[in-house]
Amino acid sequence: MSDLESFSPSESSEGVDAGALDRLREQMKEAAKAMKSDQKQEQKQKKTEDAMYKVLVLFIDSLGATHPVVYYSVKCLSDNILSELILCALSLNYQTIQKIVGLDLIPVNTELDQDEQALIVPNLSNSDMPLSLRMNIEIWIKLINSTAFENPVRNLNALKDLKSPGVPKHSFTDLMSYIAQDYLQSHQIDFNGQSIEKFIRALIANLIVRLEAHVKSTQKLENPQNGTTD
Repeated sequence: MSDLESFSPSESSEGVDAGALDRLREQMKEAAKAMKSDQKQEQKQKKTEDAMYKVLVLFIDSLGATHPVVYYSVKCLSDNILSELILCALSLNYQTIQKIVGLDLIPVNTELDQDEQALIVPNLSNSDMPLSLRMNIEIWIKLINSTAFENPVRNLNALKDLKSPGVPKHSFTDLMSYIAQDYLQSHQIDFNGQSIEKFIRALIANLIVRLEAHVKSTQKLENPQNGTTD
């Protein structure tokens, strides 16, 4: 029998277990604290979203309506992709955005002592590709990944195609593919566009799988009784 079942509202205070009441009061206090914390977190996220949206709109306006980045960004917004995630995707090519989202790239042609086998980013070039460029794309991808997990439910619902389970929406993968190709082109790297698109789609499909697993495990932790049977 639980603490709540050990007494009823009709009982007099003399018939109520004092210990049970104390424990109930503590539970109510903890629940109130958790609710207040959740509300503060939601308010903080809302302020961040609003600020990032304003930054994105200003950036789009500065490029002009005919710029390809504007086209892909607007498609993402229409698919409810969060502005912060869009800015992270754009940051690979724009230093002003790098400062806002916290992307710290390695200077190109820096001599690096890095095991190439440990990188998730393959050689996306048709010839040799500087290790620093591969490292920068990897840093960029990790930023997008960590940002997606800051708001997993919202980003999961925005990124996955509800009509095709396990398949990411084209809007965000198209934006990432364009940015990656533009980055390589700016450094005079020969590449196969289709290979990059395929890599990006596989990457975001994997992100969706991990977001789904994270959301599912989090929901089980929050509602442990749902995962038990009598």
